[in-house]
Amino acid sequence: MAARRLNPDVVHIHAIGPSLAAPVARALGLKLVVTHHGFDYNRQKWGRFAKTALRLGERLGMRFANRRIAISQEVATYAERRYGKPVSFIPNGVDVAGKPNDVSALQAFGLESGRYVVMVARIVPEKRQLDLIAAFAKLGDLGFKLALVGYAEHGGDYLRRVEAAAKTTPGVVMTGFKVDEELAQLFGHAALFVLPSSHEGMPIALLEALALGVPVLASDISPNLALRLPPDDYFPLGDVDRLAAAMREKLTTPPDPAAVAARIVETEQAYGWGPVVDATIAVYDEARAS
Repeated sequence: MAARRLNPDVVHIHAIGPSLAAPVARALGLKLVVTHHGFDYNRQKWGRFAKTALRLGERLGMRFANRRIAISQEVATYAERRYGKPVSFIPNGVDVAGKPNDVSALQAFGLESGRYVVMVARIVPEKRQLDLIAAFAKLGDLGFKLALVGYAEHGGDYLRRVEAAAKTTPGVVMTGFKVDEELAQLFGHAALFVLPSSHEGMPIALLEALALGVPVLASDISPNLALRLPPDDYFPLGDVDRLAAAMREKLTTPPDPAAVAARIVETEQAYGWGPVVDATIAVYDEARAS
């Protein structure tokens, strides 16, 4: 109703939960774009009622929107097949700003540039921080630390388990929630970025690491595989031994500078904000004209 008073050209709803409002938007005569960010009903934190509501939001969003966007090709293909509506694949964009020179954010946690592994994610079960801590413990004393960057929305048992594991595993530090310059420093000066999660929509943190040229390891789930990284950038989901072995190989084999530079360019071309914005504007124009 507030949007109706503003009389916008387009209302853009992000994610399937808020898409429960899609029929109301259309009933008020608004032109509507809905972005499907992923299968949120598969997240471990939701109970039966929440999962049912999220599935309903997906159905209403895909049915009532004038135009639809999905942030991964997998989601776009699924939604088109299930709901019989065209869905535009437009990935999330990332900034390619270069590695920051400042290291003050590292010093606050006893980290040294190029001597730590980093994970940036909310502390929730599907991100699987416990897998990473267990794999890190298997490395022995290689002279690296592990920085877990992120927060827990509601606390709870999983956060307590992660905190306990971090406290009892030498070399693990938890930085809490970081943004802007501090986050850029923690990303950019890492020796390795790891994303061991069991559920992703579009893995933004993984893209941000790639945009900075940081070596990466990711679980072999579909959204991560969709980035089409080299095989040695993936490990089997939940396999702590394979993750530990892959981390050891990455940390003891310095990346080729030419390959790093090429990856930054490839990431910018595929996921930089320029093409993402252009594609989104095109969808807005289609919605306005519908």
